[in-house]
Amino acid sequence: RARVMARLAAARVPPASEEEAAAVLDLVRCAREMAARVDDAETRLWVLQFCASAASYQFSGEERAALARETMTLALALNHRPTLITISGWYIANLLENGATSEARATMQAFEELLREFPQPHYRWRVSAGRALFATLNGDFELATRLSDELRTLAEQADSMTARVCWALGRIA
Repeated sequence: RARVMARLAAARVPPASEEEAAAVLDLVRCAREMAARVDDAETRLWVLQFCASAASYQFSGEERAALARETMTLALALNHRPTLITISGWYIANLLENGATSEARATMQAFEELLREFPQPHYRWRVSAGRALFATLNGDFELATRLSDELRTLAEQADSMTARVCWALGRIA
């Protein structure tokens, strides 16, 4: 039931009204509480992922950072590689948002190591995106542009809308 509530919350995004947004937050709260009571790590990880996609944009920076850390910590403890692929970019962004640059760089390095095992463009674009982000933050815009071009090529090969949006946001930055 906790998994279904979390998935339903994510499916209701974007909410059409303030009432709908409140309903999403209520589903998120209930799913997280139930998952904690069930005390099943796999269920909790599932719930955290879908609750994050459903409502983290409505959370304060502190709440979002806590959710990201809890999700990442659990995924690492379970060595749940599909989840690590999915959430590492989000986690790195949260670390950067909160000024934890050295932890973000270490996480990016671990993320790159994980992605070496997944050579398909569907996964590989994440490496180019992360490297381009760090190059941009370092002020190395020439490198960021080259990596961005690489990201765009991989996005096209993967036929990934997420990768295309990531590329566009990087170019805007």
